[in-house]
Amino acid sequence: MLDMPGPLRVVSDGETRTAARAGRIVGALAGRRTIAQTVERLGVLRLSFLLCVIVPTLIAGLYLSVMASDQYVSEARFSVRRGTETKMPPMLSGLSFLTSLTTSGASTMQDAFIVTDYVRSRTIIEDLGGKDVIAKIYAHPDADWFSRMRSDLPLEKVWKYWKRKVTATIDTQSGIVTLEIATFSPQEAFDLARRIVEKSEKLVNEISERSRNDALERARGEVTLAQERVRKAREELLQFRNANSSIDPVASATSLSETVATLMRERIKLDNDRASLLGVVAAESPIRRQLDARIANIDKQIAALRDQMTKEGQDTAISGQIAGYENLQLESQFAEKLYEVAQSAFEQARTEQDKKQLYLATIVKPALPELPLYPRIGLGMFVVMAVCFVLWSMMALLIAAVRDHMGH
Repeated sequence: MLDMPGPLRVVSDGETRTAARAGRIVGALAGRRTIAQTVERLGVLRLSFLLCVIVPTLIAGLYLSVMASDQYVSEARFSVRRGTETKMPPMLSGLSFLTSLTTSGASTMQDAFIVTDYVRSRTIIEDLGGKDVIAKIYAHPDADWFSRMRSDLPLEKVWKYWKRKVTATIDTQSGIVTLEIATFSPQEAFDLARRIVEKSEKLVNEISERSRNDALERARGEVTLAQERVRKAREELLQFRNANSSIDPVASATSLSETVATLMRERIKLDNDRASLLGVVAAESPIRRQLDARIANIDKQIAALRDQMTKEGQDTAISGQIAGYENLQLESQFAEKLYEVAQSAFEQARTEQDKKQLYLATIVKPALPELPLYPRIGLGMFVVMAVCFVLWSMMALLIAAVRDHMGH
């Protein structure tokens, strides 16, 4: 069964105007509430910006301009240079390692990096006199609390503070090291920069001296090895001569060859004499028998000499002696030549011992600063303002996102 609608009600014009007026009033109230919220949010943002950005910037500016101690910077520039190297000419191929005994393998660029690391290391603090000397410079009672160093800090904390005050950079193209040292006094900055340059030069001299000493020791060791090789080669050659009862098998072979040649010429002459007697003297005559005996004797001598020179399986054969003798002679000559090269390398290393292969070339000497370089008030305020503004922006965006999420 369908429900029948109730009787229709006719709305009058007065009621319509009343309802419209009520709607406008509600909308106006909602709009005023939104404007108030917006104004309130803008006020909070302005206040937070003032507290989080402007106030820290003003505080930083006040500190940098009134409280921060002046810091003076002394600068020095230097480079590590290598002296003129006199390379020894190689006397034998394959022995080029001996020619490099008097030169160090590291490049000057590597030495410059070593000096740079040394300037920023704890070692230079100890070389300068330890943390007590550094405390006298930086634990100054007139310096402000944020800048000065505490006098009772351990060495590790002193080293961290030192790295904030000392800057050492290197130009990889030119190899020039730039040193900057900041202190609270211009005279202390100048003195400290000068001492750092002196300690760096001492380090370079020690590196160079160690390199030269190592080269000299290596050259001396090569000379000792070459001497031992020459002694061994000569001893083996002497044993060979004593065992074969021959001073020079090559000379002996030459002498034997000349003897065989002489016997051959004599035999040819006897053969000619015997041929001229054929048909004239009987075969049983004394002259023919004498010629035949002399020829047979010469043949025996030639055969014996040839066996002595080339008979296989005979240890005393001249041919075998010549092969062994030439090997020993070649080894002896090579050992002597190697000894000459080692001696030359040792003399060269001994000569370079008195030379300064590495040295510190000071391009810009430390100077006495006249005006403080730090603090930089404008730069410091800008950095503080930029950092605070970034942090404030992040917090404002985060809070706005949370409010919008909670509103929905």
